[in-house]
Amino acid sequence: PIAIIASGTGGISMSTANPSGHIVVGSLTAGSGSISLLSQQGNISMTGATAEAGGNISFSAPEGTVNLNNAILNATAGNVSVSGGTVTPSPAYGVSMQNSTLTAFSGTVSVVGRSSGSDGVYIEGTTGLNGSSVTIDGTSVGTTGHGVHLYNVLSPAGTGDLSIIGRSSGGNGVHVNASTVNRPTGILTIDGASTGSGVGVSAAAPASSVSLQGSSVSISGATVTGTLGVSLTNTGITASSGNATVFSPGNNVNAVDLVISASGGDAAVSAASGSVMLLMPSISAGSVTIKGGFDGPSSSGPGVSITGGTVSASTNLTITGGSSVAEGIVLSSVPAIGLTAGGLVKLDGKSSSGSGVAINGIVTGSGNMEISGSGAGLG
Repeated sequence: PIAIIASGTGGISMSTANPSGHIVVGSLTAGSGSISLLSQQGNISMTGATAEAGGNISFSAPEGTVNLNNAILNATAGNVSVSGGTVTPSPAYGVSMQNSTLTAFSGTVSVVGRSSGSDGVYIEGTTGLNGSSVTIDGTSVGTTGHGVHLYNVLSPAGTGDLSIIGRSSGGNGVHVNASTVNRPTGILTIDGASTGSGVGVSAAAPASSVSLQGSSVSISGATVTGTLGVSLTNTGITASSGNATVFSPGNNVNAVDLVISASGGDAAVSAASGSVMLLMPSISAGSVTIKGGFDGPSSSGPGVSITGGTVSASTNLTITGGSSVAEGIVLSSVPAIGLTAGGLVKLDGKSSSGSGVAINGIVTGSGNMEISGSGAGLG
């Protein structure tokens, strides 16, 4: 593809005359004007090229796919918008980005993708996302595919708050695989939902790790016919100055080797009417709250189950669990559980079929401890 330059106040606008035609572009430069690409029923592709504009940059394929591969989009005084499949979901990705950077120096960045046969938004490789705020919004309405899929992403220190929103009928709402997302001065929010049997928010890294960093970090996930609202494996969550929260309103939260650090704020892991299951966690914050089955007793297992690991609060540590089918709280040592607080460690378990609180093994730590349980017994 050739490069196109519009100097001065000029802009660049391209639209397909044939509704099903595609747009394949090289580098685009538009002085203080804007860049607008519209493929009505086809796709838009940019590979190894740059789009620079003083105004807005918009790449839109309302019935197709926008593919950015080793591309750079810079808007010096406007917004950056990339969207695909927003009118009729694309049979491929709605938006696909590989090793690309989107920057709005004084505006917002928006990436919106809809797919009927794959991921709504698929992002891979080294990815720059910079703006006053950044939104990634993906939906998959097919039998496979995730709403938003981050695969081996390295997102270096980006500017602005970042919101990742994913919805899927056949896969996970948001699926994070072996990726690092870093917002050193911005809030990181991840909100995922499966309208089928998938997971609301899933993060997994069998051979490495997932790192989610922000001034504050919030993760929320839900599923309609599945059981897991949030599933985290080998995942680190770091809130540099605010709070770190993991939440599912009506499903379970399951985490293996979860690390949470919120040195300047509080940490909370909760499932309102489901179970919280933590295997070998390492959680450290100002105050720490772990709650499962507190709005309605869990029917999936114990309200809260913690096996091994350490949980440390500089102020208070509160663990609350409710269950209709098992113990309210289960603590199991491998070989011990460390519960530490500068103030009070409080365990409050309720069960209609088992013990309110069951402690299997050794619990170590410091701080005053208060245990209350109602049910078949206190173990």
